[in-house]
Amino acid sequence: MNVLVSVLTPSLNQAAFLPDCLQSISRQSYRPIEHLLFDGGSRDTTVDLLRGPLGQDVIWVSAPDRGQAHALNQAFARSRGDIIGWLNADDAYYDASTVQRVVDYFSRYPKCGVVYGDVLIVDEQGRLIRHHRPHLPSFWTKLPAHAAPLTQPAVFIRRSALTRLGTFLREDLHVSLDLELWIRLTAAGVEFRHIPRVLAVDRDHQGRKVHRLRELRLQENRKLSAEYGIEFDDRNHSRPRAWFRRVVGAAHLVSLERRYAPVINIDLGTPVTRLARQIFLPSRSAGRNR
Repeated sequence: MNVLVSVLTPSLNQAAFLPDCLQSISRQSYRPIEHLLFDGGSRDTTVDLLRGPLGQDVIWVSAPDRGQAHALNQAFARSRGDIIGWLNADDAYYDASTVQRVVDYFSRYPKCGVVYGDVLIVDEQGRLIRHHRPHLPSFWTKLPAHAAPLTQPAVFIRRSALTRLGTFLREDLHVSLDLELWIRLTAAGVEFRHIPRVLAVDRDHQGRKVHRLRELRLQENRKLSAEYGIEFDDRNHSRPRAWFRRVVGAAHLVSLERRYAPVINIDLGTPVTRLARQIFLPSRSAGRNR
């Protein structure tokens, strides 16, 4: 019998992107999946979408909440799955086999508590910006202050690992909430494993919290620094290993059409265009939005 996978989605006024999120889950080859969407009382057409055909397999609630972490904590409390995915309303899974591959990986490594993969970063219009391979650093060394070490839509967690923590997300954090979760999981001795494959699409647009609330992110990082003894590097500069990852990503982009069965429409551009963007476009921090 297949294990149940729960995908949790916080939402607030993201109707422009929500169809991709919903379809990327409903078109997964793996079953069973439950999708729980907790919306903070959107004033756009989010509720209309959820009441329509796209939302027919979604467990959803739309009501005012105390923020993204509160929405996700409510969704987690209502979920039943042994494996938890966190997919924001403006993100999506890329391939039809994403969840199947994650479940197979957890089965192969029973002591593993967190599985994470690569992402394709796209812009507001769905045009490919670059391939990004997250990396798990040592949290007890200096971290970049403007970039998340893991890209949250491509992360899956065993429920048993979250149960060990006592709480899912801290509701006093609004921007660095995922970073704090990775720190707590690491401190608890949870094993992380990387799948060298694109699992998700991370949408970069000006409405994201990482762009709107830059100062709050730095404040929250300072708070985490004081609590956990972690140093953050405020300099937003490129490092040699970051450029190395760009080159590796460029090689990955060449084989996208051969290796994947996309479940949403992305404008990949020509091979020359995508490679040029991968190597030369300025880097923008991966972040969170609802």
